[in-house]
Amino acid sequence: MRAVAVGFVMVGIGWLLQADPLAAQQDQFHWRGRLAAGETLTIRGVHGDIRALPALGGEAEVSAVKHARRDDPEEVEIEVVPHDGGVTICAVYPAPRRRAPNQCLPGGEGRNHTSNNDVQVDFTVRVPRGVHFTGKTVQGDVTADSLGGNVEAHSVNGDVEVSTTGYAEASSVNGTIRATMGRADWTGSL
Repeated sequence: MRAVAVGFVMVGIGWLLQADPLAAQQDQFHWRGRLAAGETLTIRGVHGDIRALPALGGEAEVSAVKHARRDDPEEVEIEVVPHDGGVTICAVYPAPRRRAPNQCLPGGEGRNHTSNNDVQVDFTVRVPRGVHFTGKTVQGDVTADSLGGNVEAHSVNGDVEVSTTGYAEASSVNGTIRATMGRADWTGSL
């Protein structure tokens, strides 16, 4: 019996030593700031989920966890761009060879090309009442739950779920959309 137990322990230690050392790589980001009612907090990701919830007070808060199995999470930078209309926060990946550097610009514009990079950045956002929220990602879900301002939520490969007292705009190429909104007074098309 003792030989069997020692054998299991040795196999377990061997398995741990062979485990991928990058499998548990993580990096975290935190930002906090004040936005006036009517300003917009924009989050722009590439790989990863974006989850927005009501703020507990008057400050907006953004947390992000970067993790990967193969690539180094520190290669992906989180950039904060304050501007006249609010704040834009982007996960900026290293640009592929022979491409212009990626960039984070106001309103979620900019460039963010990536190739063969498995770093995933999951954002959790706290949005104060009256502040608008925009969340955009390529591979991941976008959730905005019980917000008190207008919401834009977009994903290419992921689900989009929105509930807000303001109006909402939601889109997904390959995912489901669920939206509940309190206002429908925008002038755009449906």
